[in-house]
Amino acid sequence: MTIGIMGGRSVADGGEVTAAMGRPRRAGGARRTAANATAEAMANATANAVNATAAATVNATVNAVNASAATGDAKPTRWVVVTSINAPTSDMRTMCGVAAKDPALGMVVVADTKTPTDWSAEGCDFLSVEAQKKMGSKLAAALPYKSYARKNLGYLYAISKGAEMIYETDDDNLSDFTKVFTPERVQDEVCSARLVEDKDHAAQNVYAYFGRPDIWPRGFPLNEINNTGGNVLMEKAVQKHYSPIKSLLVNGDPDTDAIFRLTRGEAIGKVQLDGDVPPVALDHGVICPFNSQAVLWSKEAFFLMLIPATTPMRVCDIWRGYFSQRLLWDMGGRLLFDQADVVQVRTAHDYLEDFEGELELYADAGRMVKALLEWKPKGDNMADRFVDLCRTLQDGKFWTETKYCEAWVEDLRTMGYEFPKVDAGGELVARLGAETCPAVAQLGFEEHVRTLQEKLGEKAPRYDNSTSASTDDENSAPASPRKHRGHH
Repeated sequence: MTIGIMGGRSVADGGEVTAAMGRPRRAGGARRTAANATAEAMANATANAVNATAAATVNATVNAVNASAATGDAKPTRWVVVTSINAPTSDMRTMCGVAAKDPALGMVVVADTKTPTDWSAEGCDFLSVEAQKKMGSKLAAALPYKSYARKNLGYLYAISKGAEMIYETDDDNLSDFTKVFTPERVQDEVCSARLVEDKDHAAQNVYAYFGRPDIWPRGFPLNEINNTGGNVLMEKAVQKHYSPIKSLLVNGDPDTDAIFRLTRGEAIGKVQLDGDVPPVALDHGVICPFNSQAVLWSKEAFFLMLIPATTPMRVCDIWRGYFSQRLLWDMGGRLLFDQADVVQVRTAHDYLEDFEGELELYADAGRMVKALLEWKPKGDNMADRFVDLCRTLQDGKFWTETKYCEAWVEDLRTMGYEFPKVDAGGELVARLGAETCPAVAQLGFEEHVRTLQEKLGEKAPRYDNSTSASTDDENSAPASPRKHRGHH
Protein backbone atom coordinates (compact mmCIF):
# COMPACT_ATOMS: atom_id res chain seq x y z
CA MET A 1 0.00 0.00 0.00
CA THR A 2 1.33 3.40 -0.96
CA ILE A 3 1.13 5.87 1.98
CA GLY A 4 2.81 8.90 0.49
CA ILE A 5 4.51 10.17 -2.65
CA MET A 6 7.74 11.88 -1.64
CA GLY A 7 11.02 11.81 -3.53
CA GLY A 8 10.01 8.94 -5.77
CA ARG A 9 9.62 6.16 -3.09
CA SER A 10 6.58 4.77 -1.39
CA VAL A 11 6.86 4.78 2.41
CA ALA A 12 5.08 1.43 2.58
CA ASP A 13 6.39 -0.75 -0.22
CA GLY A 14 9.53 1.10 -1.22
CA GLY A 15 8.65 0.85 -4.94
CA GLU A 16 9.33 3.48 -7.58
CA VAL A 17 6.64 5.97 -8.36
CA THR A 18 5.13 5.59 -11.85
CA ALA A 19 6.95 7.07 -14.82
CA ALA A 20 4.38 9.81 -15.25
CA MET A 21 5.39 11.18 -11.81
CA GLY A 22 9.07 10.44 -12.27
CA ARG A 23 11.76 11.74 -14.68
CA PRO A 24 10.30 13.82 -17.62
CA ARG A 25 10.82 12.61 -21.21
CA ARG A 26 11.34 14.53 -24.46
CA ALA A 27 8.09 14.48 -26.44
CA GLY A 28 5.95 16.45 -28.76
CA GLY A 29 3.05 18.65 -27.69
CA ALA A 30 0.45 15.91 -28.06
CA ARG A 31 2.57 13.47 -26.12
CA ARG A 32 3.16 16.12 -23.39
CA THR A 33 -0.58 16.90 -23.31
CA ALA A 34 -1.41 13.22 -22.91
CA ALA A 35 1.26 12.82 -20.27
CA ASN A 36 0.02 15.88 -18.37
CA ALA A 37 -3.53 14.58 -18.52
CA THR A 38 -2.42 11.20 -17.28
CA ALA A 39 -0.37 12.81 -14.50
CA GLU A 40 -3.28 15.02 -13.45
CA ALA A 41 -5.63 12.07 -13.39
CA MET A 42 -3.23 10.03 -11.30
CA ALA A 43 -2.61 12.94 -8.94
CA ASN A 44 -6.35 13.41 -8.44
CA ALA A 45 -6.84 9.71 -7.89
CA THR A 46 -3.98 9.63 -5.42
CA ALA A 47 -5.29 12.70 -3.59
CA ASN A 48 -8.75 11.15 -3.37
CA ALA A 49 -7.27 7.92 -2.06
CA VAL A 50 -5.15 9.76 0.50
CA ASN A 51 -8.13 11.84 1.64
CA ALA A 52 -10.28 8.75 1.91
CA THR A 53 -7.58 6.95 3.87
CA ALA A 54 -7.12 9.96 6.18
CA ALA A 55 -10.84 10.27 6.75
CA ALA A 56 -11.11 6.57 7.50
CA THR A 57 -8.16 6.81 9.90
CA VAL A 58 -9.64 9.81 11.72
CA ASN A 59 -13.04 8.11 11.99
CA ALA A 60 -11.44 4.92 13.24
CA THR A 61 -9.46 6.88 15.83
CA VAL A 62 -12.53 8.76 17.04
CA ASN A 63 -14.50 5.54 17.24
CA ALA A 64 -11.68 3.88 19.19
CA VAL A 65 -11.51 6.79 21.63
CA ASN A 66 -15.27 6.75 22.10
CA ALA A 67 -15.26 2.99 22.55
CA SER A 68 -12.42 3.26 25.04
CA ALA A 69 -14.28 5.86 27.05
CA ALA A 70 -17.46 3.81 26.92
CA THR A 71 -15.73 0.67 28.13
CA GLY A 72 -13.76 2.46 30.84
CA ASP A 73 -10.39 2.00 29.14
CA ALA A 74 -9.48 5.71 29.22
CA LYS A 75 -6.02 6.56 30.51
CA PRO A 76 -5.97 7.05 34.29
CA THR A 77 -5.33 10.59 35.47
CA ARG A 78 -4.91 9.79 39.16
CA TRP A 79 -1.86 7.77 40.09
CA VAL A 80 -0.50 6.07 43.19
CA VAL A 81 3.29 5.75 43.49
CA VAL A 82 4.99 3.32 45.88
CA THR A 83 8.51 1.96 46.14
CA SER A 84 9.21 -1.39 47.74
CA ILE A 85 12.00 -3.89 48.25
CA ASN A 86 9.55 -6.47 49.60
CA ALA A 87 7.30 -9.02 48.00
CA PRO A 88 3.70 -7.76 47.69
CA THR A 89 2.14 -7.39 51.13
CA SER A 90 -1.54 -7.97 51.76
CA ASP A 91 -2.03 -4.20 51.99
CA MET A 92 -0.29 -3.73 48.65
CA ARG A 93 -2.43 -6.39 46.99
CA THR A 94 -5.54 -4.77 48.41
CA MET A 95 -4.59 -1.35 47.02
CA CYS A 96 -3.55 -2.81 43.64
CA GLY A 97 -6.87 -4.63 43.49
CA VAL A 98 -8.73 -1.35 43.92
CA ALA A 99 -6.68 0.20 41.11
CA ALA A 100 -7.47 -2.78 38.87
CA LYS A 101 -11.19 -2.03 39.15
CA ASP A 102 -10.95 1.76 38.67
CA PRO A 103 -10.14 2.92 35.12
CA ALA A 104 -9.39 6.44 36.39
CA LEU A 105 -6.73 5.16 38.80
CA GLY A 106 -3.23 3.94 37.96
CA MET A 107 -0.68 2.52 40.36
CA VAL A 108 3.05 1.93 39.91
CA VAL A 109 5.48 0.13 42.20
CA VAL A 110 9.13 1.17 41.80
CA ALA A 111 11.77 -1.52 42.25
CA ASP A 112 15.31 -1.36 43.58
CA THR A 113 18.02 -3.99 43.39
CA LYS A 114 16.64 -5.84 46.44
CA THR A 115 13.09 -6.04 45.09
CA PRO A 116 12.04 -9.54 43.94
CA THR A 117 12.31 -9.57 40.16
CA ASP A 118 9.06 -11.54 39.87
CA TRP A 119 7.08 -8.90 41.80
CA SER A 120 3.52 -8.95 40.55
CA ALA A 121 0.09 -7.81 41.71
CA GLU A 122 -3.02 -7.38 39.60
CA GLY A 123 -3.75 -3.70 39.00
CA CYS A 124 -0.19 -2.44 39.51
CA ASP A 125 2.46 -1.52 36.98
CA PHE A 126 5.85 -2.81 38.12
CA LEU A 127 8.77 -0.54 37.20
CA SER A 128 11.64 -2.99 37.39
CA VAL A 129 15.30 -2.01 37.50
CA GLU A 130 15.65 -3.09 33.87
CA ALA A 131 12.64 -1.00 32.86
CA GLN A 132 14.12 2.00 34.68
CA LYS A 133 17.28 1.72 32.57
CA LYS A 134 15.17 2.02 29.41
CA MET A 135 13.28 5.14 30.47
CA GLY A 136 15.69 7.48 28.71
CA SER A 137 15.75 9.62 31.85
CA LYS A 138 18.83 11.58 32.85
CA LEU A 139 17.79 11.22 36.48
CA ALA A 140 17.42 7.44 36.14
CA ALA A 141 20.97 7.23 34.81
CA ALA A 142 22.34 9.35 37.65
CA LEU A 143 20.50 8.00 40.71
CA PRO A 144 22.27 5.49 42.97
CA TYR A 145 20.77 2.07 43.62
CA LYS A 146 19.70 0.90 47.09
CA SER A 147 18.24 4.36 47.60
CA TYR A 148 14.77 5.58 48.49
CA ALA A 149 15.34 8.24 45.83
CA ARG A 150 14.55 5.60 43.17
CA LYS A 151 10.95 6.51 43.98
CA ASN A 152 11.47 9.64 41.85
CA LEU A 153 11.33 7.42 38.77
CA GLY A 154 7.81 6.41 39.74
CA TYR A 155 6.81 10.06 39.73
CA LEU A 156 8.28 10.49 36.25
CA TYR A 157 6.52 7.33 35.09
CA ALA A 158 3.14 8.58 36.34
CA ILE A 159 3.69 12.01 34.79
CA SER A 160 4.58 10.39 31.45
CA LYS A 161 1.27 8.49 31.61
CA GLY A 162 -0.74 11.70 31.87
CA ALA A 163 -1.15 12.00 35.64
CA GLU A 164 -3.10 15.03 36.86
CA MET A 165 -2.75 14.06 40.51
CA ILE A 166 -0.31 11.75 42.30
CA TYR A 167 -0.77 10.12 45.68
CA GLU A 168 2.41 8.74 47.17
CA THR A 169 2.44 6.26 50.00
CA ASP A 170 4.47 3.37 51.45
CA ASP A 171 4.07 -0.38 51.23
CA ASP A 172 3.19 -0.60 54.94
CA ASN A 173 0.24 1.80 54.64
CA LEU A 174 -3.31 0.78 53.82
CA SER A 175 -5.11 3.63 52.07
CA ASP A 176 -8.79 3.87 51.24
CA PHE A 177 -8.50 5.64 47.89
CA THR A 178 -12.15 6.75 47.96
CA LYS A 179 -11.27 8.80 51.03
CA VAL A 180 -7.95 10.01 49.60
CA PHE A 181 -9.23 11.30 46.24
CA THR A 182 -12.26 13.08 47.67
CA PRO A 183 -14.11 15.60 45.46
CA GLU A 184 -12.68 18.48 47.45
CA ARG A 185 -9.10 17.22 47.50
CA VAL A 186 -8.90 16.76 43.75
CA GLN A 187 -9.36 20.52 43.45
CA ASP A 188 -6.79 23.14 44.41
CA GLU A 189 -9.42 25.40 45.97
CA VAL A 190 -9.54 23.63 49.32
CA CYS A 191 -11.68 24.59 52.26
CA SER A 192 -9.15 24.96 55.06
CA ALA A 193 -10.48 25.06 58.57
CA ARG A 194 -7.67 27.08 60.04
CA LEU A 195 -4.91 29.22 58.63
CA VAL A 196 -2.05 28.87 61.09
CA GLU A 197 -0.09 32.06 61.70
CA ASP A 198 2.65 32.56 64.26
CA LYS A 199 4.91 35.58 64.28
CA ASP A 200 7.15 34.18 67.02
CA HIS A 201 7.61 30.55 65.98
CA ALA A 202 8.02 29.62 62.32
CA ALA A 203 7.94 25.89 63.11
CA GLN A 204 4.48 24.63 64.04
CA ASN A 205 3.54 21.12 65.14
CA VAL A 206 0.38 20.26 63.19
CA TYR A 207 -0.42 17.26 65.37
CA ALA A 208 -1.39 19.75 68.05
CA TYR A 209 -4.22 21.07 65.89
CA PHE A 210 -5.59 17.56 65.53
CA GLY A 211 -5.76 17.02 69.27
CA ARG A 212 -2.29 15.59 69.98
CA PRO A 213 0.13 18.27 71.22
CA ASP A 214 2.01 15.50 73.00
CA ILE A 215 3.52 14.06 69.80
CA TRP A 216 5.56 15.66 67.03
CA PRO A 217 6.47 14.74 63.44
CA ARG A 218 9.87 13.41 62.40
CA GLY A 219 12.10 16.33 61.49
CA PHE A 220 10.43 18.86 63.78
CA PRO A 221 13.04 21.19 65.37
CA LEU A 222 13.62 19.81 68.85
CA ASN A 223 14.02 23.27 70.37
CA GLU A 224 10.44 24.09 69.28
CA ILE A 225 8.66 21.07 70.76
CA ASN A 226 7.32 22.92 73.82
CA ASN A 227 6.36 26.08 71.94
CA THR A 228 3.35 24.75 70.04
CA GLY A 229 0.09 26.58 70.52
CA GLY A 230 1.12 29.48 72.71
CA ASN A 231 0.98 32.20 70.07
CA VAL A 232 -1.18 30.76 67.33
CA LEU A 233 -3.73 33.02 65.66
CA MET A 234 -6.52 31.41 63.68
CA GLU A 235 -9.08 32.66 61.23
CA LYS A 236 -12.58 33.11 62.58
CA ALA A 237 -14.08 31.30 59.60
CA VAL A 238 -13.11 28.50 57.28
CA GLN A 239 -11.52 30.00 54.17
CA LYS A 240 -10.38 28.68 50.82
CA HIS A 241 -6.69 28.36 50.02
CA TYR A 242 -4.58 27.34 47.03
CA SER A 243 -3.14 24.05 48.27
CA PRO A 244 -1.56 21.85 45.57
CA ILE A 245 0.24 19.77 48.24
CA LYS A 246 -1.88 17.95 50.82
CA SER A 247 -0.18 15.90 53.53
CA LEU A 248 -2.55 13.33 55.01
CA LEU A 249 -1.93 12.37 58.62
CA VAL A 250 -2.27 8.74 59.61
CA ASN A 251 -3.59 7.00 62.69
CA GLY A 252 -2.05 4.05 64.48
CA ASP A 253 1.67 4.59 64.11
CA PRO A 254 2.26 8.01 62.51
CA ASP A 255 5.70 9.17 61.44
CA THR A 256 7.30 10.39 64.66
CA ASP A 257 11.05 10.48 65.29
CA ALA A 258 13.18 7.91 67.13
CA ILE A 259 13.40 10.08 70.25
CA PHE A 260 9.63 9.88 70.61
CA ARG A 261 9.62 6.14 69.96
CA LEU A 262 12.44 5.45 72.41
CA THR A 263 10.94 7.52 75.22
CA ARG A 264 7.17 7.17 74.74
CA GLY A 265 6.86 3.65 73.47
CA GLU A 266 3.50 2.93 75.07
CA ALA A 267 1.80 5.31 72.60
CA ILE A 268 3.17 3.55 69.52
CA GLY A 269 0.47 1.95 67.41
CA LYS A 270 -2.34 3.54 69.42
CA VAL A 271 -2.35 7.15 68.22
CA GLN A 272 -5.77 8.45 67.25
CA LEU A 273 -6.17 11.96 65.92
CA ASP A 274 -9.32 14.00 66.34
CA GLY A 275 -11.33 13.16 63.25
CA ASP A 276 -13.87 15.95 63.68
CA VAL A 277 -11.66 18.95 62.95
CA PRO A 278 -11.23 20.50 59.50
CA PRO A 279 -7.89 20.70 57.66
CA VAL A 280 -5.06 23.09 58.51
CA ALA A 281 -3.24 25.35 56.05
CA LEU A 282 0.11 26.86 56.96
CA ASP A 283 0.56 30.53 56.18
CA HIS A 284 3.64 31.76 54.36
CA GLY A 285 6.48 31.87 56.88
CA VAL A 286 5.06 28.96 58.91
CA ILE A 287 6.66 25.53 58.43
CA CYS A 288 6.05 21.99 59.57
CA PRO A 289 7.91 18.93 58.27
CA PHE A 290 6.00 16.36 56.28
CA ASN A 291 7.09 13.00 54.93
CA SER A 292 6.31 10.79 51.94
CA GLN A 293 3.95 8.48 53.81
CA ALA A 294 0.63 9.77 52.47
CA VAL A 295 0.82 12.90 50.32
CA LEU A 296 -1.47 14.10 47.53
CA TRP A 297 0.21 16.23 44.85
CA SER A 298 -1.60 18.28 42.20
CA LYS A 299 -0.02 18.65 38.78
CA GLU A 300 1.17 22.20 39.47
CA ALA A 301 3.35 20.86 42.30
CA PHE A 302 4.78 17.77 40.56
CA PHE A 303 8.14 19.49 40.10
CA LEU A 304 8.49 19.74 43.90
CA MET A 305 8.35 15.96 44.43
CA LEU A 306 12.08 15.25 43.97
CA ILE A 307 13.42 13.17 46.87
CA PRO A 308 17.12 13.83 47.65
CA ALA A 309 19.63 11.09 46.87
CA THR A 310 22.56 12.33 48.98
CA THR A 311 21.05 12.32 52.48
CA PRO A 312 20.32 9.43 54.87
CA MET A 313 17.04 7.61 54.22
CA ARG A 314 15.51 8.91 57.47
CA VAL A 315 16.32 12.45 56.34
CA CYS A 316 15.63 12.56 52.60
CA ASP A 317 11.84 12.96 52.49
CA ILE A 318 11.88 15.44 55.38
CA TRP A 319 14.38 17.71 53.65
CA ARG A 320 12.24 17.39 50.50
CA GLY A 321 9.23 18.50 52.55
CA TYR A 322 10.96 21.60 53.88
CA PHE A 323 12.38 22.44 50.44
CA SER A 324 9.03 22.12 48.66
CA GLN A 325 7.20 24.23 51.23
CA ARG A 326 9.48 27.20 50.67
CA LEU A 327 9.00 27.04 46.90
CA LEU A 328 5.26 26.58 47.38
CA TRP A 329 5.12 30.07 48.89
CA ASP A 330 6.57 31.50 45.68
CA MET A 331 3.69 29.86 43.80
CA GLY A 332 1.21 31.56 46.09
CA GLY A 333 0.31 28.22 47.64
CA ARG A 334 -0.02 26.88 51.16
CA LEU A 335 0.76 23.42 52.46
CA LEU A 336 -2.36 21.72 53.76
CA PHE A 337 -2.59 19.01 56.42
CA ASP A 338 -5.66 16.84 56.55
CA GLN A 339 -6.76 13.43 57.75
CA ALA A 340 -7.68 10.39 55.73
CA ASP A 341 -8.62 6.85 56.59
CA VAL A 342 -5.00 5.74 56.34
CA VAL A 343 -3.60 3.38 58.95
CA GLN A 344 0.04 2.45 59.17
CA VAL A 345 1.18 -0.87 60.57
CA ARG A 346 4.86 -0.08 60.55
CA THR A 347 7.38 -2.66 59.46
CA ALA A 348 9.90 -3.63 62.13
CA HIS A 349 12.51 -0.97 62.88
CA ASP A 350 15.51 -0.77 65.16
CA TYR A 351 14.86 2.52 66.95
CA LEU A 352 18.53 3.08 67.79
CA GLU A 353 19.40 2.67 64.12
CA ASP A 354 16.60 5.11 63.28
CA PHE A 355 18.05 7.51 65.86
CA GLU A 356 21.46 7.37 64.20
CA GLY A 357 19.86 7.86 60.79
CA GLU A 358 18.02 10.94 62.04
CA LEU A 359 20.98 12.75 63.60
CA GLU A 360 21.07 15.32 60.80
CA LEU A 361 17.44 16.14 61.51
CA TYR A 362 18.07 16.69 65.20
CA ALA A 363 21.12 18.85 64.55
CA ASP A 364 20.01 20.79 61.48
CA ALA A 365 16.22 21.12 61.35
CA GLY A 366 16.29 24.49 63.08
CA ARG A 367 19.10 25.62 60.79
CA MET A 368 17.09 24.43 57.77
CA VAL A 369 14.10 26.54 58.81
CA LYS A 370 16.35 29.57 59.20
CA ALA A 371 17.97 29.01 55.79
CA LEU A 372 14.60 28.78 54.07
CA LEU A 373 13.29 31.92 55.73
CA GLU A 374 16.43 33.85 54.72
CA TRP A 375 16.61 32.61 51.12
CA LYS A 376 16.33 35.34 48.48
CA PRO A 377 14.92 33.79 45.28
CA LYS A 378 16.79 34.21 42.01
CA GLY A 379 15.05 33.78 38.69
CA ASP A 380 11.69 34.81 37.30
CA ASN A 381 10.33 31.30 36.85
CA MET A 382 9.80 28.36 39.19
CA ALA A 383 12.23 26.03 37.39
CA ASP A 384 15.10 28.47 37.93
CA ARG A 385 14.09 29.06 41.53
CA PHE A 386 13.94 25.31 42.11
CA VAL A 387 17.56 24.88 41.01
CA ASP A 388 18.68 28.03 42.84
CA LEU A 389 17.25 26.87 46.18
CA CYS A 390 18.76 23.44 45.59
CA ARG A 391 22.19 25.08 45.17
CA THR A 392 21.63 27.29 48.21
CA LEU A 393 20.99 24.27 50.41
CA GLN A 394 24.03 22.55 48.94
CA ASP A 395 26.11 25.60 49.85
CA GLY A 396 24.62 25.30 53.34
CA LYS A 397 25.91 21.70 53.62
CA PHE A 398 22.45 20.15 53.83
CA TRP A 399 22.99 17.99 50.74
CA THR A 400 24.88 17.73 47.44
CA GLU A 401 21.87 17.53 45.16
CA THR A 402 22.47 20.08 42.40
CA LYS A 403 23.20 17.55 39.64
CA TYR A 404 20.06 15.60 40.52
CA CYS A 405 17.96 18.77 40.63
CA GLU A 406 19.21 19.78 37.21
CA ALA A 407 18.61 16.29 35.75
CA TRP A 408 15.09 16.26 37.21
CA VAL A 409 14.23 19.64 35.69
CA GLU A 410 15.63 18.55 32.32
CA ASP A 411 13.59 15.34 32.40
CA LEU A 412 10.41 17.25 33.20
CA ARG A 413 11.03 19.71 30.38
CA THR A 414 11.72 16.87 27.94
CA MET A 415 8.37 15.34 28.91
CA GLY A 416 6.60 18.64 28.22
CA TYR A 417 5.77 19.39 31.85
CA GLU A 418 4.66 22.99 32.31
CA PHE A 419 6.20 24.59 35.37
CA PRO A 420 3.79 26.88 37.20
CA LYS A 421 4.26 30.61 37.09
CA VAL A 422 5.66 32.50 40.03
CA ASP A 423 2.70 33.28 42.30
CA ALA A 424 0.46 30.94 40.31
CA GLY A 425 -1.97 30.96 43.21
CA GLY A 426 -2.03 34.75 43.49
CA GLU A 427 -4.82 35.18 40.96
CA LEU A 428 -6.80 32.43 42.63
CA VAL A 429 -6.31 33.93 46.08
CA ALA A 430 -7.29 37.38 44.79
CA ARG A 431 -10.42 35.98 43.17
CA LEU A 432 -11.44 34.10 46.29
CA GLY A 433 -10.80 37.11 48.49
CA ALA A 434 -12.70 36.76 51.74
CA GLU A 435 -14.92 34.02 50.34
CA THR A 436 -15.51 31.33 52.91
CA CYS A 437 -16.63 27.75 52.78
CA PRO A 438 -19.85 26.73 54.52
CA ALA A 439 -19.76 28.00 58.08
CA VAL A 440 -17.80 25.88 60.51
CA ALA A 441 -17.51 26.87 64.14
CA GLN A 442 -14.01 28.14 64.75
CA LEU A 443 -12.29 27.50 68.05
CA GLY A 444 -9.12 28.95 69.46
CA PHE A 445 -6.40 26.39 70.07
CA GLU A 446 -6.75 26.04 73.85
CA GLU A 447 -10.54 26.03 73.67
CA HIS A 448 -10.40 23.36 71.00
CA VAL A 449 -8.17 21.08 73.07
CA ARG A 450 -10.29 21.50 76.18
CA THR A 451 -13.42 20.68 74.17
CA LEU A 452 -11.66 17.58 72.89
CA GLN A 453 -10.78 16.60 76.46
CA GLU A 454 -14.40 16.86 77.48
CA LYS A 455 -15.51 14.77 74.52
CA LEU A 456 -12.94 12.00 74.91
CA GLY A 457 -12.59 12.17 78.68
CA GLU A 458 -9.38 10.89 80.22
CA LYS A 459 -8.08 9.51 76.91
CA ALA A 460 -7.46 13.00 75.55
CA PRO A 461 -4.08 14.70 76.00
CA ARG A 462 -3.86 17.47 78.59
CA TYR A 463 -2.58 20.86 77.53
CA ASP A 464 -1.39 24.06 79.12
CA ASN A 465 0.86 26.85 77.88
CA SER A 466 4.00 25.56 79.54
CA THR A 467 4.15 21.85 78.80
CA SER A 468 2.22 18.82 77.65
CA ALA A 469 0.81 16.53 80.28
CA SER A 470 -1.22 13.38 80.20
CA THR A 471 -3.36 11.09 82.22
CA ASP A 472 -2.34 7.68 83.42
CA ASP A 473 -4.23 6.06 80.57
CA GLU A 474 -1.97 3.83 78.54
CA ASN A 475 -3.13 5.42 75.28
CA SER A 476 -1.82 8.85 76.24
CA ALA A 477 1.70 10.19 76.48
CA PRO A 478 3.81 10.31 79.64
CA ALA A 479 3.54 13.37 81.85
CA SER A 480 7.07 14.46 81.03
CA PRO A 481 9.52 13.76 78.19
CA ARG A 482 12.03 12.76 80.86
CA LYS A 483 9.87 9.83 81.92
CA HIS A 484 11.15 6.81 79.99
CA ARG A 485 9.07 3.73 79.45
CA GLY A 486 10.76 2.58 76.30
CA HIS A 487 9.29 0.27 73.73
CA HIS A 488 11.06 -3.10 73.66
